[in-house]
Amino acid sequence: MRRGQMGIGLKLFAIAAFACVIFEWTIPLFLVIGYAFIFEKDTWLSQQVVQAGVLYGSYKFAVLVFRDWIFGLLAQLFGAAKAFRAQSAMLTVGNVFGTIFYVAMILLSIWAIVRLCQEKDASVPVASSVAKKLVPGAVNPEI
Repeated sequence: MRRGQMGIGLKLFAIAAFACVIFEWTIPLFLVIGYAFIFEKDTWLSQQVVQAGVLYGSYKFAVLVFRDWIFGLLAQLFGAAKAFRAQSAMLTVGNVFGTIFYVAMILLSIWAIVRLCQEKDASVPVASSVAKKLVPGAVNPEI
């Protein structure tokens, strides 16, 4: 296992980034991403933490669009029309979508952590291709 400047294994920083995603810790996630880019300057590590950031950002965006904008707006419209049962139903459906997205994010993060523990690339389905475009030149070295 390769070690960083502080003597800590590089894969532990990547695992910490995905753990921050699971617990929805935004500031610690960005601190880990910043540390990887500024101090370590390792392309493999940068690619892994970018995958964690893309996964977290896509989760937040999906929740914003589905739960808050679509079903939240419908709930407000039904509330303005005094259709309170329909308003409650829209809020419930929005929360169900939010829960489904959260469970999917947790499962993808756990999958990435397991792959990182096996000393492989995280390979989160969509985030991996985005990370390869954002951090070019990363090869799959021996961790």
